[in-house]
Amino acid sequence: MTTYRFEVCIGIEGPVLSQAGESREIGIDTAARRSGGRPALPGNLIRGNLRHAWTLFDSLRSNVPDPGADALPWDPNHWLGTASPEHSDNRPVRAHLRFDHDWLAEPPVTSRRARHRIQIEPRTGAVAAGMLQVIDSPFATADQSTFVGHIEADLETQSQADTLAMRIRKGLEYSASLGAMKTAGYGRIKCVAVTATPVEHAAPAPGSVLLLEQTAPRLGLSLCFDRPVCVARPHTGNNRYESEDRIPGSVLRGAIAARIFTGDREQTCADARFAALCAHFSALRITQAIPIEAPADRAALKRPLVPPLSLAEAPDQLDSRKSALYDLALMSGPAGLIHGRAPAFCMDWKYGGVGSRKSAELYGGHSAPRRIEVRTAIRQGRGAAKEGALFASEALVPDGHLWLAEIDLSAIPESARPAVAAALTELVREPLRRVGKTKANAAARLHPPFDPVAASGPLLRDGLACVCLQSAARLLPGPHGLRGTGGEGELFDRYQATWHDLSGGHLKLLRFFAQQQLVGGGYLRERFWKGRAAYNPELLTCSGSVFVLEPVRDQAAAEAVLADWRDHGLGQPQNAPDTDDWWANPYIRQNGYGDVAINLDLHWGLTPSKEAWYVLD
Repeated sequence: MTTYRFEVCIGIEGPVLSQAGESREIGIDTAARRSGGRPALPGNLIRGNLRHAWTLFDSLRSNVPDPGADALPWDPNHWLGTASPEHSDNRPVRAHLRFDHDWLAEPPVTSRRARHRIQIEPRTGAVAAGMLQVIDSPFATADQSTFVGHIEADLETQSQADTLAMRIRKGLEYSASLGAMKTAGYGRIKCVAVTATPVEHAAPAPGSVLLLEQTAPRLGLSLCFDRPVCVARPHTGNNRYESEDRIPGSVLRGAIAARIFTGDREQTCADARFAALCAHFSALRITQAIPIEAPADRAALKRPLVPPLSLAEAPDQLDSRKSALYDLALMSGPAGLIHGRAPAFCMDWKYGGVGSRKSAELYGGHSAPRRIEVRTAIRQGRGAAKEGALFASEALVPDGHLWLAEIDLSAIPESARPAVAAALTELVREPLRRVGKTKANAAARLHPPFDPVAASGPLLRDGLACVCLQSAARLLPGPHGLRGTGGEGELFDRYQATWHDLSGGHLKLLRFFAQQQLVGGGYLRERFWKGRAAYNPELLTCSGSVFVLEPVRDQAAAEAVLADWRDHGLGQPQNAPDTDDWWANPYIRQNGYGDVAINLDLHWGLTPSKEAWYVLD
């Protein structure tokens, strides 16, 4: 297969409007969509118009000769994807075409003007009260602008690419108009030009060649996304998707698997270049990718840490009118006061306050800005919005940001690591595709292992191990019977049993600072959990949770267990359903879950003094 890139130029007569979903300027009722200050059309608008046209063409093609019908399938769902059939196993019907997120006006237009519309009161023929609409309009009437975007597809020959280019052109010409207010004369298509060219593979990034002969167990991975990216948090509704700040390792492994294997379950290698990676893919571990502001010098990248939930804000020792940041992981007793005041943990912090600001400074944390995009389904055959089908995605804006992850090769035999590293180097010559709900592409680059932002001490310090989760972990398998409130003792017993299980009885739990979240829902049930006797959601322990452990007897054995957790992440409790079955249980260490930092120096450095701490009974 060869990847072909179709440059599509659409000449449109002004005015043209595609509405923006984010907040508007004061005085503007309807804002035009822009990207980088330039007027833009969303790629999904182009996709929707092609679907409408191609569906009609497909129904009529028995009466219309098509020279490319034998070479390429006509089914629009093959090219554009579709929703999983109802009452099915939710297996996705993925698109074979990949669209740019924003199609930009050429040449760039920065002027702004406003148009006005009114509503007429039908009884009197006068303007209805309060019915004046102010519309953002970058283009004057009859001015022709050209919107340029790209579509990618994997095809066998140039002939197939030429046939597909013809279909794209015909589909857009048939559409006649694009955007909002088409019935009022907006967005008339005047011409369409489509050019197909094969994509040239990028040369390996500087330094990547040095990694080919490495037998080191870890590599760094940086990602730069080409559009807003949304990896949705667990949610209760179906019309709003809010993105995680960090990209789970399972998402990155899924993007790699889609590239190197022929199918979801089939472990058949799709490309001989990736044979070594396919052979050892089950042993490959990828941690979650954490965002940072892209530095000018990318040679010395440092991967942030997730701040521990044991951090608290309380009065400063020198000036009680000011607040300071403390770490309570080492404090004994069920609760206490610092300088006579109850400490405020992260869920009580105000955005931009001392706690959030200083924890970000200490651990290198950074949240990418967010952007809300609103979409709706279209009624087939009518071209109007479908009733009750409006939904919004809150995505991360990648401008000026990188996401850093680590690739762990330690479970792969040392003799095979150079071949796997070579396959990974070949893999990142092309972007990782279709990441998250926006189907973002990520330009990837390999690095030597990243240095952490915050230093860690020995695995046992003062006879303790403070284990801070850097990603969510499945520490409460089968959480049935746990109470939402008032069940502190029972929750402690459950965690105690899990740490005893994971450590082989070498470590016991003293105290913890933790949050939990439920994950599950109908999609996971039908897609991955059909084999379970009954449906129950999973209860994950959130990243940042801190567990203070101490050895039971054999200190050397305890240190060996801690070293395994630090280097490879936490394993699965023995009584957990589906254990290490990646198909039914995505929460395994290979997918980046259970990543930990042990004995961060800041647990000791930010401990309040004995004089400041007052234990409450």
